[in-house]
Amino acid sequence: MMRILIVGSAGLLGSYLYRYGKSKNHEMAGLSRSASPYTDIQGDATDFEWLGRQVKGAKCDIVVNTLKFKGSTDECEARKEECWKANFLVPEKLAALQKELGFGLVQVSTDWVFDGTKSGNYAVGDVPYPRNFYAFSKYAAELAVAGCSKYMILRTTGLFGHERPARNFMARFLENAKAGRQFDGATDQVSQPISALALSGIIIGLAGKGRWNATYHTTGPDLVSRLELAQAFAAHFGFPKNLVRPVTSSARAIYIPKQVAMDISGTEKALGRKIEGIGEMLGELDAFEKQG
Repeated sequence: MMRILIVGSAGLLGSYLYRYGKSKNHEMAGLSRSASPYTDIQGDATDFEWLGRQVKGAKCDIVVNTLKFKGSTDECEARKEECWKANFLVPEKLAALQKELGFGLVQVSTDWVFDGTKSGNYAVGDVPYPRNFYAFSKYAAELAVAGCSKYMILRTTGLFGHERPARNFMARFLENAKAGRQFDGATDQVSQPISALALSGIIIGLAGKGRWNATYHTTGPDLVSRLELAQAFAAHFGFPKNLVRPVTSSARAIYIPKQVAMDISGTEKALGRKIEGIGEMLGELDAFEKQG
């Protein structure tokens, strides 16, 4: 059994990780600014003195930092100070605490550390080139965490799952589809999405096997556009395919990596299994929700 503290436990990934860890008989503790069923310690993680006291008091084996700037990636450009505080200064503080206390630190990062111009799959060792402030702040956090004595950096993308209020792509699709509203799916934004539940399983799996001091690409195996992903949601949940309207992301104010294909073979080797595809992830989400 591992004792795991989740920073940002009320968010999409934090809440799924909390529930998944409990289902595997690990001792989970959640820290968040927001009250939720997954918040055991409520407060502001950007109050660094307070954060330090809570982490020290938790006496955990592992800290998983799922916290990120709450606004959109576009809003990061206009609210750089807030973005920097959440996306860089919090992991920097956690890295300092790791060096003092020795717990394993898991930092969730993004595939957007790459600019999406490579024709093939990005390997872990490829040179990052963040092209917007959100991506820059996440890469800076990677550099801070990589100096720890026991760390894990997970580059992921397109997290989806059930969520209230609806913030992630799947939850927003379902909210619109249930109301009979059309939903936009970009044809020119291509990545390898993963469910929050599947990523939770990867985190617990890698930590349980002691796969520390490495960076992992933790995406799904299916390279799809946002349009194709929304169509997959429509098919799975029984909504008409024509509810999804094709659009382009060219109107976005920030640089968006158009296609980021990630090499996940190292992650699968470390896990000792394949990462499931979108259809299997959706089935697993259904089964997990039925468990309560």
